Amino acid sequence: MIIALLLAACSRSVEETARTEAAVETAVEGNSPRLVLEKGNEWAAGAPGFGENAIAVLTGEYSTHDGRRFQVWLTREFLFYDERWTPWPDLIETRSRRISAGNLAARPLDGVWTALFLFDGFDTGEQAEIMRICAPRFSRYVSRSGRVSDSSLPAIIIPGEL
Repeated sequence: MIIALLLAACSRSVEETARTEAAVETAVEGNSPRLVLEKGNEWAAGAPGFGENAIAVLTGEYSTHDGRRFQVWLTREFLFYDERWTPWPDLIETRSRRISAGNLAARPLDGVWTALFLFDGFDTGEQAEIMRICAPRFSRYVSRSGRVSDSSLPAIIIPGEL
């Protein structure tokens, strides 16, 4: 009986492992829409769109399945939005503004963290979809950290997976 239970447990974990490996393999091969962290996962001082500042941010740059890139900054610090920031039409509490490098959007994650996204070469619908996909993943990653300094960005984001 114990052997049967162990075999059942082992076969489940092997199946789960195979599913996970297949999903990662598919994402890496580019057969599904995914976002890949190309550089970053570094702490820096200074958030774009807020003038000269020393806001502590976790930075990263992601690529899409078609090779386009966008930048992200995550912060726990309070952000003051002046009149240049306008509400995003379809995303609650999200704001955006144009800067020289493209469209900068700020999206709250979990009441503590805020994600800043810098897009250039993406239409408004694509920007909104990327923010909808990334926000829950970013929130999950930073909320699991015991200390702020242990926070990180996910290496691969596959739509629909947390």
